[in-house]
Amino acid sequence: MSVASPGHDGPRFEYPHRLVCAGYSVMLSRYAPGMTMPRHAHEDTAVSIVFSGGMEEDALRGRIDAEAGTLLVKPRGTAHANRFGPCGATILSFSLPRGSGFGDAAAGWSAYRSFEAYRSGIDVLRVLRSGRLDALTGAVSDLLAAVSDAAEPMAAGSAPRWLKEVRAQLDVEPDGSRSVDEIARSLDLHPTYLARRFRAAFRCSVTEYRRRARLLAAARLLSAGDCSLSRAAHEGGFADHSHFCREVKRELGLAPSSLRRLLAPALLEGGESLV
Repeated sequence: MSVASPGHDGPRFEYPHRLVCAGYSVMLSRYAPGMTMPRHAHEDTAVSIVFSGGMEEDALRGRIDAEAGTLLVKPRGTAHANRFGPCGATILSFSLPRGSGFGDAAAGWSAYRSFEAYRSGIDVLRVLRSGRLDALTGAVSDLLAAVSDAAEPMAAGSAPRWLKEVRAQLDVEPDGSRSVDEIARSLDLHPTYLARRFRAAFRCSVTEYRRRARLLAAARLLSAGDCSLSRAAHEGGFADHSHFCREVKRELGLAPSSLRRLLAPALLEGGESLV
């Protein structure tokens, strides 16, 4: 799926908490713990990435529980309501107008776990926090490409149910308590077949997906604010503090302490902030 950018004159602020970049409206929001939003709909297709915390989103098709690393896609006109968790949530949202390519191709309300979109979103957040708006267009384009890849049918929509269940198990068991062989045996499958089908559907190996699931689990702990780096490393399934720091730096390009500061913007009136 390709994403076309409408004409634009460079990044600009539309009002204090929203930025227009590459023809898209970009907004970073911090929602208070327990906050609720009544049922509403957006005029354009909306794409959101949860950086920290979590929320429930209810629509006519059901309910989605979203936490750090979740990518939400809502086609224009999708009525939905939100309830934010005990830690609130930090969410980066894009409004994709008609003619943008992605907005026209969005088939339905959906959610994906996408480490690539999360990592690209972190890059956008770093640019926003630095105030270097000249670098924002490239960062936004990279993020939208990652979003597009995550939303492709084979990446999430057309995978068989059993394969989605394997992915869900890896999300809740990132510490590697069960090997690939054990997971395959529980499904009466050959490990090689499982590994091949998983890579074809989700574009990474089971081991790589599990490592990234550990990073997201640790990021959720760090963003809570009261969790030490050592505890985040231990509960995330890393061998030790040094191993944790190396993996975060390699995958996200910054130290865990910097990631924690990045994911804790000040709460402004109305719950929205760009820094």
